Amino acid sequence: IEDNFRPHVMLQGGAIFGMNFPKERQTRSGVIRPDDEFKFSYNFLVGFGVDFTTRKNFFATIRPQYRITYFPDTIAGKKNHSSFEIKLEIGGQL
Repeated sequence: IEDNFRPHVMLQGGAIFGMNFPKERQTRSGVIRPDDEFKFSYNFLVGFGVDFTTRKNFFATIRPQYRITYFPDTIAGKKNHSSFEIKLEIGGQL
């Protein structure tokens, strides 16, 4: 089991480009079309997971992680877009 079970820690950081395309709103006086938003910011991730190998060429990974994404200016109505994620990855080597 030691060869098929590999725990790991994931640390990641870098730039992120955020985009928001708001919907049009109907009012009595007409249609309001908000401006599209485009912003750069930073992004950090910390997670821990386990790799399982099923055969020599196939693997599966499950990893809960927390992604920290904060924009200095508001985008899509808020600055903090951090989230908890659970990743399931399946892969193979050809």
